[in-house]
Amino acid sequence: HRLLDLGVVSGAYVGVGVDQGPDTAVAILSVLKAGAAYVPVSTADPVDRVAYQLRDTGAKVLLTQCRHLERLGSLCPHTLAVAEVAQSVDLAIAQNPEIPADPDRTAYVLYTSGSSGRPKGVAVSHRSLAYYVHWHRDHLFVESGHLDLPLSSSVCFAAGVTQLYTPLVVGRTLHILSRETVKNPADLFDWYRDHP
Repeated sequence: HRLLDLGVVSGAYVGVGVDQGPDTAVAILSVLKAGAAYVPVSTADPVDRVAYQLRDTGAKVLLTQCRHLERLGSLCPHTLAVAEVAQSVDLAIAQNPEIPADPDRTAYVLYTSGSSGRPKGVAVSHRSLAYYVHWHRDHLFVESGHLDLPLSSSVCFAAGVTQLYTPLVVGRTLHILSRETVKNPADLFDWYRDHP
């Protein structure tokens, strides 16, 4: 509802620059529910790269976290900290926005590494996202029996897309691992040992 109040319309692009955690899912699902497409940007990337991605997509809103406001706050006309928006939400607003579904509308834009020049954005439609996630649902969850797939990869990469949506579409818990856990082999091993 806050995104809609800022003029985010169906088909618009919204930057999502949050560290891995609950804010990741909150921000991405909020953008999709507003009918917009999300542009995940890494908070660890140089500001110039983030600015380029936001400018290239025409994003007018960036969802981030308080700790990144000083560094990223000037990159979009509207930069919001997810936690601050969550605290100010009117809990009386219980209904979902009525945004018509369009399977051919862009769901998200991922950027290449840019190793051969400027990064290039790849727009993925809702239809393609649905096919991709349902294939992973059938093969990762049903055939293999793996019921817990953590979000350990960045949502700036295709692996993060698989790990974010697949548990949600099968009604499982979305386990979001911090960057620190992913970088520490012992912690990562412990997580997998506890979630066979």
